[in-house]
Parts: sequence; structure tokens; C-alpha cells
Amino acid sequence: MGFFLRAGFVFAMSLAALTPALADSRLFSVKADAPGVTVEQALVDGKPLAVSGKGGGVTFFRLDTAGDVPCTQRVTFVASSGARQDADVALCPQNWNFVVSFAAAPATPGAPQALAPAKPVVPAQPAAPAQPAVPAQQPAAAPAAPASARIITVATDDPQVGIEAVFIDRLPATIVTRQGNGVEIQVPGGGDCRRDVGLKLSDGRTIARQVDLCPANGSVLVMLGGGSEVAGQQAPAQPVQPAAPAMPAQPQLPPEPASSPAIAEGAWSYSSGDGNAILYFGVPQSDDGSFSAACATGTSRASVDILRMVDGLAENAPVQVTFFAGAFTRTYPGKGSPVSQMDGGSHPMIAVTANDPLWATLAKEAQVVVAIAGGDSFSMTLKGSAGPVRQFLAACAPAPVAPPPVAGPPPGGRLVSYRCADGGSLSVTFAANFHTAFVAEADAAPIQLTGGMGGNGSAQFSNPPARLTGSGESIRWSRFGEPPRTCYPRG
Repeated sequence: MGFFLRAGFVFAMSLAALTPALADSRLFSVKADAPGVTVEQALVDGKPLAVSGKGGGVTFFRLDTAGDVPCTQRVTFVASSGARQDADVALCPQNWNFVVSFAAAPATPGAPQALAPAKPVVPAQPAAPAQPAVPAQQPAAAPAAPASARIITVATDDPQVGIEAVFIDRLPATIVTRQGNGVEIQVPGGGDCRRDVGLKLSDGRTIARQVDLCPANGSVLVMLGGGSEVAGQQAPAQPVQPAAPAMPAQPQLPPEPASSPAIAEGAWSYSSGDGNAILYFGVPQSDDGSFSAACATGTSRASVDILRMVDGLAENAPVQVTFFAGAFTRTYPGKGSPVSQMDGGSHPMIAVTANDPLWATLAKEAQVVVAIAGGDSFSMTLKGSAGPVRQFLAACAPAPVAPPPVAGPPPGGRLVSYRCADGGSLSVTFAANFHTAFVAEADAAPIQLTGGMGGNGSAQFSNPPARLTGSGESIRWSRFGEPPRTCYPRG
């Protein structure tokens, strides 16, 4: 029974020690039914399973879960040929061997593919490899894409490598959602299904592929293991007498950080006066700055100045500024500032709302790179940025209507200390009637929220834009409307 459910019934009892759920694993092996083809990947809910071993055309996979593994599990298999197949696998008997068919004919929608236990294989002399077919003189026309825009999922085969940006025919694609190491993107309708696709990866690499963007199952898996194939597609056959291939041209991507961007010197600071709040990065006690954000108190909108002159940029001329920090990448449209009498040039200005994820990124990452279209890229350290950023957002955010912040926690409540996944910490005092929660954390004023218990032991408290939700032992906390942080009780 979680903390919030216990608190609803016996609030006077002390918190029980945290005990992790019992883990469970299933080991199974898979073999393809086609000669020379091996099963390279198995995915459950889009996440690759661990490979425990390979040999003799058989691949061993391990499925780990925090609780009991269901006896029947829906698994997506990816073959070395690039073929892909979904199947229902019975996992209760351990160490089973399965044979999966990667037949060319599509499966009937909604019907699970049966996997039969493999029979002992008698070693035989391998057959001579088939000669590649001579290509037709006139290649078939590329299939046409649907006329309407659609959403597809693109993911990498390495769970540690995510996708920061996607470019289709050298133009940025709209990222709808992110989950794990995959993204959902919006693909414009019309044109050919096979398109030039560029990916900017979380490990700093940029790769280019010819990708079929009309997959029947709505997802594309990009293999990063040195090959250029993409799951769901057949890699082209190699010619008998291959010529030395030229390296494929990389797509022309929008502004991205240079390999060695200039490092801006300075420190982060916050100041206020005359009803305005200012967040600044620059050399202290000087006019040498790189970043300045200002807002009128309580307006929720900030004007950001990138204090780098751009050659040829005119006043009010459009300009784009891109920020790169950790997994965060976002391009903001802006305009040129009035021409400076001192420098004789214009610098970019952009508008950013107080709830934009840029602020949370500046508060938690270690470094940010700023790329100006038509200008230079530079990096700024984010060491010491958390306090000034939170002060700035607190000043910009509209004052809460009710209830107002209080000076101290409610009497007779229960104090719980939390450590958050981003390294921060906070404490929450829950009132005895469980209708209010008092939150205190470093570099921010204490705040009181109202709410109560929900179903299944959950709880919700808010004081817009601040919001705290709980389920079991953990909480999710957002003070300024930024993406919530997950926090756990200290042991």
C-alpha cells in the first residue's frame, strides 16, 4: 500500500520502508526460418530486449520486468535482412526455442503469428549462396506516399541513443511527442515513400539514410550498428563487382552547434527593479554579456536578447536562434534588434513564454550551445544557473489567486523529505486532514498547495502554475509549469 493511500487511512503511522517490487525474467531463443537470416532484435512496447547470446543462427533474448512477466507477450522481431514481424510468444516455460517466419506476405490484421517450438536441426552442408539477380534495365517507380499528412514513429536500435531532431529532404520535421529513444514525427503527404532522412542523435552524431516513410505498422527502426539499413526495409543487394562507393552526402541541416563552438565567459545572475526582472549571463561588473532575458513582473512573457552581433542583420529582419542542451533542441523565430550605436550592428531578439521548456533546461543542464542562423555558434556554462532562473520565473509568473504562499507549514502535519531524479531535493508537509501540502525547496520561496486524495492511493495538489501529484511513494513536482520532476522519499 503506497504512502498516499496509507496517509488517507492511518496518517499517524510512520512511513514504511521502501521495498522494491520483485523482479522477474524470462529467457528464450529465436531462430529465423530462412537460411542465412538471423533474428537481430526483439522489442516489447518499442523497447529492445537484452541479447544474452548468439550462435548457430540462434539469438537468445532476456525479458526483465519489475513484476511478474505475463505468460503471453507481444514481441516485435527484426531480422538481419531488415524484415520485421510481430508475434505472440508464450514465455511461461523458460528456455524455449522459437522459430519465427519472416514471410513476404503480410499477416492478417489483428491475428497473432504463431511461433512453433524449434525441432532439433541436423547439421548439413551449407548450400551455395544464391547469385544476386540481375537488376532490370528500368527500375520500378517509387511508391507514392498518401496525400494527407500522417504520424509515424522513428526510433534507434540503441536504447541509450535518442533522436534530437529529424530532417526530411533536408527540411526539419515536426516532432509530436518523445518517448524513450524514439520520436513521433509528422510526415507531409504526397511525394515518394522513400525519402532522404537525416537524424541528429543524442550522442552528437548526425546520420543520413534513404528511408521508407510509408511503413505498414507506422514505425521505423534505425539500425546504428554500422550498417545503413533501416528495419522494415531490405538492404540493396551488392553487385558482383562492386566499385568503391562514394560516401553519401550528408543533408544540409539547420543551424546546429559547431564542432568546437566558442566558449562565452561569464556567470548567471538575477536582478530586478522598476517592475522588471532580468536574467543575465556575462562577465560580472562589465558590459561583456552573451544572454539577457527580461520580463515585466507577472506577465508570463520574456524578451530574450542574444548579445552577439550578426553581420548583415537589419533591424526587424527575421532570424532564427537554436538552443542545444542535453536532449533539448529547439529553434525560435526572432528579429533583429535596433542597430547599436556603439557596435554598429544588430543582434537577435526572441520572445519566450514563462512556461517554455527552455527555462527548465537552462536550470538543470550543464551547458547550452546557441546557434544563430547566419551567425556564429557559442556555448555557455549552466553552472550556477538554477537559482537565478527560478528567481526569474517566479518574478515573471502571475501571482497565484488562491491560496497564497504561507510563511510556515500547517500545524500537526507530517513532514516528508524527498530527493529528486535531477539531483535536487525538497520537503513536503502534508496537513493532518490531507487537504493541503506545504512545499519547501532551496532557491525558492515556500508555497502552499490545496488538494486531496484521489482513487487508487493517488493524490493531487495545486497552486497554479505549481502542481504536485503523488502515486505510491513517489511524487511529481512542477513549480513554474515546467515538465515535472520525479522525487522519491529519502531512506
